[in-house]
Amino acid sequence: MRLKTALAMGMVAAILGEAEAGTMKQVRLDQGRYPGNKIGAPLFKTDGVAPLRIGFTAAYGSGKIKIMRSLGNMFTKGVSHDLLPSVDLAALLGEAARSEAAAMGFRVADSGKVWDVTGDLKEIYLESKRITGYGAMLSWGYMVLDLKVKAPGGAVQPRRWRFHSFFGKLQSAGFSSKGDAETALANLLVEGAQELVSRLNHDFLKAPALPDVDKKLRAVATEGVKRHETDLHHVGLAAGASAVGPLLERLNQEPSEDERAKIVNALARIGAKGSVGPLAGRYAKEDEDCRWYTLKAMDYIGGEAPLIFVKEKGLTDGAEECKRLAKRILG
Repeated sequence: MRLKTALAMGMVAAILGEAEAGTMKQVRLDQGRYPGNKIGAPLFKTDGVAPLRIGFTAAYGSGKIKIMRSLGNMFTKGVSHDLLPSVDLAALLGEAARSEAAAMGFRVADSGKVWDVTGDLKEIYLESKRITGYGAMLSWGYMVLDLKVKAPGGAVQPRRWRFHSFFGKLQSAGFSSKGDAETALANLLVEGAQELVSRLNHDFLKAPALPDVDKKLRAVATEGVKRHETDLHHVGLAAGASAVGPLLERLNQEPSEDERAKIVNALARIGAKGSVGPLAGRYAKEDEDCRWYTLKAMDYIGGEAPLIFVKEKGLTDGAEECKRLAKRILG
């Protein structure tokens, strides 16, 4: 849908010629929050769960990094930006993770008997294309985090997690590519932090979702995504495998490609193996948005069958962003 729009409306963007380039000097986490991804009340019942101590170090190299990379053709060419080394993205990710963990209902502490969550931010960047005649951007974000998770009194358990995000909300309509790039990077950090806490809970903390999450699921299932975008966001972060059936049923009923993509993203975040077969079966007939999120789901779910699917379908996908995501997943 987005690339079709770009072809129909991208003539002015073609006049812009080569990708804009610049240097990003700051990132504010509040730029990455909007009503659809804000967490205004706890999602988990965390009684008895030890506090979290969270902090990361940067391991993506020194000096300027190419934080925003340009994709696209003459009609859809994106922008290219470096990032000053003074901007510590690992520290910002840690700040976002602590803030989002607290919002989701977990306690955060600096000492005592805690879940110690540390690690290295190994890689982080975004890729962009234009969409409208005025040059508004689509951005795909990518992070790799090497984690060390230590329970109170327990042994260190390592994890390597990849995080994938898409940001396509209209900001400056192309009149401030650097501001749009900053917003997309902040969104990657904020939503990446939310997914990090969600995945920590799935794998380690095991806090149950509060009853309100089930109410949000029922609202999405019965009334659709458009009226309940924020509810769906919360369901994806907090619900368990029992949410897969209702979400798949809603996916089959949803006429809008954009809304279906949001459901697939929620299924990716839930990470339940019950999503694999149904999502694989829909892949060929879906638009590039849903296919991209389906590849994300296969990565987050993990295992032999999902990775075989990524190799067979993702690497041969006709959409550039899908093919590139498949390559990232497969290394």
